[in-house]
Amino acid sequence: MPLKLVERDGSREVYELRFKQARPGHYKRALRIVPTHPELPHRMDFALVRWVALQ
Repeated sequence: MPLKLVERDGSREVYELRFKQARPGHYKRALRIVPTHPELPHRMDFALVRWVALQ
């Protein structure tokens, strides 16, 4: 799912992702943030991939 840019202040950017859980319960979640740009040679340019743990 693409993230939505909600704020930009100089080089700092804040993104938002809205996600609705289909079934109730407690789940461990993590986000893998992957850059997208037509000039990137590979979708998974691992130097630019970031993992974010959700608590």
